Amino acid sequence: MAKLVANVYGDALFSIGKEHEMLDLLYSEVRLVQSAFAETPQLMTVLLSPDVEGSLKQTVLTKTFDGRVSNEMAGFLSIVLKKSRMEYLKDMLDYFISLYKEEMKIGIVSVTTPFELSASKKAEIHRKLLQTTGYRALEITYDIDESLIGGIVIRIKDRVVDSSVKTRLKELEKSLRDLQIGE
Repeated sequence: MAKLVANVYGDALFSIGKEHEMLDLLYSEVRLVQSAFAETPQLMTVLLSPDVEGSLKQTVLTKTFDGRVSNEMAGFLSIVLKKSRMEYLKDMLDYFISLYKEEMKIGIVSVTTPFELSASKKAEIHRKLLQTTGYRALEITYDIDESLIGGIVIRIKDRVVDSSVKTRLKELEKSLRDLQIGE
């Protein structure tokens, strides 16, 4: 249910941005709203509290973002509040960001290796991924997992390229177990 709500609202905000040719502005405002809630967790506590009257919640929301966001973003936040969907706001905004990055052809990539990569190796990976993925830009996170032994694991959305020694050894082990000796 939460994912469905987040996707519906995130899609709506994205559609508004495309329709009014203001995706870049809404993206920066989404980041601003996320920062405001992260820096002031009490804000969400007030907006979710059943003890706080709806009109007071609206006043808090308006005063917090008045002059800092567009009318479209202010209206979006107001609707989310009125429909009692504030608990899903983080997911809505995250979903909007994923739609925005997909639209702008910004790929989110996770690279895992058994050791720290040099800057030149990271640049080489970045260059090769740009050439092969069709993205214009990449946001790459690098993780270390010593259990990989060697090789690399690359994740882009739901695709995984795993050329780690750990995986190759598991595949070899499986094929040896499946091998029937003596027949």
